[in-house]
Amino acid sequence: MGYGYYPILGVSCQKTRMEKVNALVVDDAKLFAESFAHLLTGSMYISKAWEAISADQGISIIRKHRIQVAFIDARMPVIDGIQLILRLRKDYPKLFLIGMTGYNEASTLADLNHAGVHGILLKHHTGIQEINQCLQTVLKGKYYSNSTVSLSRTDIRSTLNLTPRDFDILRLLCEGLATKEIAASLGLQQSSIEDHRKRLLHKTGTKNSTELIAYVLRNGLL
Repeated sequence: MGYGYYPILGVSCQKTRMEKVNALVVDDAKLFAESFAHLLTGSMYISKAWEAISADQGISIIRKHRIQVAFIDARMPVIDGIQLILRLRKDYPKLFLIGMTGYNEASTLADLNHAGVHGILLKHHTGIQEINQCLQTVLKGKYYSNSTVSLSRTDIRSTLNLTPRDFDILRLLCEGLATKEIAASLGLQQSSIEDHRKRLLHKTGTKNSTELIAYVLRNGLL
């Protein structure tokens, strides 16, 4: 990358103020993107905000400017928000990603969570107070959502398309077993277990076994 991202220190000490950040809004509805970016500039946490109406335009802005938080519409033509989020998670791991949607439905919310967003904002709740609450939460490293829909384990499992063997391996991983021990327990080759583990990392959008286990526990998949 042409530059590095710097983590935002959201500490609990009241005497320390949270640093302002640069933001990007990506939404194919030009009027909404412009309006939301303008709204962001009124937030106590935002230094400057850019808007983009496509994934490619958004990536171009991120390459040119030091963007620390991106608000991305879940559904866009050509390259949709879910694909963009997955790409940005890989290329800019320190970028805070907030998914936006006008559809308060389990399938869209599950897709966003599966993609690895740090928070979710419903488009009809975009007042400055809601934005500030979202930013304050996310920049402190916590997950935020103003959705009234609670995702069930079934919603997440169906989105991930996990197999019975996947659950076997996840259970043993969460019990602390190493690849060799899992292979012996299931009567499989170590290479087969490793292949399964790689597919699970891909399915959950995690980078290693530690993140994978945390994902499983956080979403109550077992």
